[in-house]
Amino acid sequence: MTSCQKRLTHPLAGGITTIQAMRGGIYPPIWWKTTELLYVDDPLLVPRVSFQHLLRDPASPELAEQFSRQEHFRQLLIRKAAQPLPRIRQRLTRYVGEALQYEAAHLDADLVETLFSGTRKGRHSLTGTALLSLALTPRQKEIVFWLARHPLLDLLTLQTLVRPGADDREVRLMQRHLARLFRLRLVEVKVWPAGKTPLEQQRYLLTSSALRFVATHNGEPFSAYLVPPKYQKSEDIVFRQWGVAGLFHQMDHTNDLYTCLRKVLQGAHIRGEIISDWRSAHEAALSYKDSFTQESEKARPDAELVFAPAAGEEERAILLEYDRGTTDLGHYERKFRAYLDYQLAEGTVLPPILVITPSRKAAQMMRQVLNELGGPSQVLIALERDLLTQGLAAVLRHPS
Repeated sequence: MTSCQKRLTHPLAGGITTIQAMRGGIYPPIWWKTTELLYVDDPLLVPRVSFQHLLRDPASPELAEQFSRQEHFRQLLIRKAAQPLPRIRQRLTRYVGEALQYEAAHLDADLVETLFSGTRKGRHSLTGTALLSLALTPRQKEIVFWLARHPLLDLLTLQTLVRPGADDREVRLMQRHLARLFRLRLVEVKVWPAGKTPLEQQRYLLTSSALRFVATHNGEPFSAYLVPPKYQKSEDIVFRQWGVAGLFHQMDHTNDLYTCLRKVLQGAHIRGEIISDWRSAHEAALSYKDSFTQESEKARPDAELVFAPAAGEEERAILLEYDRGTTDLGHYERKFRAYLDYQLAEGTVLPPILVITPSRKAAQMMRQVLNELGGPSQVLIALERDLLTQGLAAVLRHPS
């Protein structure tokens, strides 16, 4: 009855058989539909045995009276609707009408910090996530999610990620979105004094509240984004994001990598190439167990791009290395050997590895190391100038 009521269907037709017939199993054709047994006068529907034979004994008056009192669906629905609602021990928190929207519109930084002050996800972080999901615009949430993946972005690179076709000079709208995030204490600035311009010096980071918001929103633990103070190398007592210390320590490399990828993204947009995702070094890391030492190791590309030459064409992953030409042969040997070890340990072939460098000398040194190691064969080395001039698709087809 309940199943039919939920599915809005008629009850299944009944069937009848005998104990003797069931001895042969329930799957052979031993069943007679009760609707067919009603038409014993129809010669086309005469059952193999008589209805009286199946019943053996006629129904007692008491049984007939019991069946006659069975309620129909309409009667059951009326009775259920008349029953009082079940009582629960604890009332659920429920927002009616515009209450939640009103709270989101009046959300302030102090409440955000209070809701995300815990070290684990709980009721308060869920409430804070719901309020921020309503309070922030889609563009502001997109900024937060990109900064959770790529900390220490500059304003121009962040704008390119959010709006690939935007001109570098059109930063006012992005600054207004960031101002809202600053007021809620979701974003902060870390100054890099070596930057050539004020925009290059200002690097954007998520606060611990914003990182807890992202973790709760994505269904991940706080530890996926936050480094407790006891694991930090600095004296900072604030929970920080994984990887920020290393990125800032080599900020020259980080800045050049971000600048190069910003220009690659802009060029791809102009040419109609599709870069559907830019994965960070943390996301692109390749873990494996060394075949000889049995220790856990990682091959660490600087990024991974998901690329297609044009809309509608098949996407593929590209591992990306950015080299400023400031290292030696030993560094290149360790880097490329890690990729070879990964392939050996995992028994797989890596996607293309594109190495970008502004230095011809560095490109020659890398080719020398690759020849001595004997691979990986899928490493492509491109001068940064050629890549930005010709585009990603052309460089992948005809590497220099």
